[in-house]
Amino acid sequence: QILLNLLNNAVKFTPDNGQIGLDVCEETERELITFSVWDTGIGIATEDIPKLFQPFVQLDSKLSRQYQGAGLGLALVYRLTKLHGGSVTMDTEPNMGSRFTIALPHQLRPSREESDPVAASAIQALVDLPICVDEHACPLLLLADDNEIGAEGIQAYLQQNGYKVTLVQNGVEALRQAQIFSPVLLLIDIQLSQMNGLELIRQIRQSPGLANSVIVAFTALVLPGDREACLAMGADQYISKPLSPKKLQELLLLCM
Repeated sequence: QILLNLLNNAVKFTPDNGQIGLDVCEETERELITFSVWDTGIGIATEDIPKLFQPFVQLDSKLSRQYQGAGLGLALVYRLTKLHGGSVTMDTEPNMGSRFTIALPHQLRPSREESDPVAASAIQALVDLPICVDEHACPLLLLADDNEIGAEGIQAYLQQNGYKVTLVQNGVEALRQAQIFSPVLLLIDIQLSQMNGLELIRQIRQSPGLANSVIVAFTALVLPGDREACLAMGADQYISKPLSPKKLQELLLLCM
C-alpha cells in the first residue's frame, strides 16, 4: 500500500514525457531496506512540504487540480511506515521532481516458538545490546513514542537486560515523568501528541535537574530543517527511525 500510494502520486504529478522510478536497496550495515520512489514531475515548494502528510490536505497547483482525491495518500504512507517502525524522507524541488524514501528495519525472522511475533522481532534485532548487570548502577531511560507496538518491544528487551525504562506515549506525560525521575537518557519522538517533541525538548532543558540528561530526538517523518530545529532546541542527537541495534548501543554508551 505504501509503494502503491507513492507510485500513484509519481504518475499523477509527472507530466507527459516525464520519468518515474523505484529504487530498492539493502543497507546491511544500518540494518535497513530502503524503497525510493522518484519522478521528474512538478516537485514541491519547501513551505508546502509539512502540509503533504496531513490528512485531507491537497496542495493548490494547476496539475493537482486536474485530479480528484481524498488527500489521504501521503498521510497513509506516513502512518503505515511508522507502524512498521520505519521512516519517510523526501527530497524535492519545484519543477525538477521528487524522491520519497521509505526506510524499514531489516530484521531476522523470529523463531516459531515465539508467541508474540512483533515483540520477538524487536528482541531478535537487539541481541547485541550491552547488558546492565548492576541494578543500582543501571541508568534510568525515558522512551517517549506513540508507536505502541514498536516501543513496547524495545522497552521489553531493555528491561530483560536490566535497564530501567519508562515508556510514555504523549508529550505532556513525558515531561511529567522526566521531571519526577530525572532520566539520564531521553528518547523523544518528534511527532508526539498533546505536546510535540520540539516543545518537550525545550521544556526539559528548562527544568531543574535535567540539564545533564542526554536527549535524542528521533522521527518517522524526516522533514527539511527538523534536525537543525531539534539541535537548536537542546537535543544532543537527531536520528531517523528505525532505531537500529547498533545505534541503540551507541546511545546507551553515552550514559553508562
